Amino acid sequence: LDIGQLSLILLIGVWASAALVNRRRLPRIRWTPIYLPVIGFFAAASLSAFSAWSMSAWLNEWLKWAQILLLIAIVYDLGQQKQGREWIVFALTVAGIGNALIGIYEYFGGSGALHLLVNGNHFRAFGTFGQPNPFGGFMGLLAPLALMSAGGYGLRVWRKWRRAPLTLGDVVPVAFYAVAFGLMAVGVYVSVS
Repeated sequence: LDIGQLSLILLIGVWASAALVNRRRLPRIRWTPIYLPVIGFFAAASLSAFSAWSMSAWLNEWLKWAQILLLIAIVYDLGQQKQGREWIVFALTVAGIGNALIGIYEYFGGSGALHLLVNGNHFRAFGTFGQPNPFGGFMGLLAPLALMSAGGYGLRVWRKWRRAPLTLGDVVPVAFYAVAFGLMAVGVYVSVS
């Protein structure tokens, strides 16, 4: 199990526990048309097991799509409430920060992968992805999310500032998402993607 799979197990546990505590029952899977293309691909990929050269490699890739289906179900359920949507954005941002920090470390020599050496003394960052391009894509998708979150919370702070004094709790989300954006923008750069 890698860090991503362990995080998924933790997410499933928290999701189920929250449903049991708040609703006194297990969470239910809500239907959405978003499932259709993933289920179609999942079914087609299932058929490829009959011609797989390596059943363990096939199973590893197939299970990733099962995890994606489960993630869609969890995110769709959490996204039904405003607080759930904010937690999803926060969790994605934390994942981006973690990967960006790992990538920055790798860029300055932390990876030691000679085939990723650029400019003679830096390494292309790959985060927890194992390859620089998926890492760069992940950073490129999450950086705008962090930037817009900083802007949204900043707008809230500006509106409140015009009416009442600000508290530290008002400013912290703006700073968090702004710093996250900066780290992820650097992550895109160090991926050299």
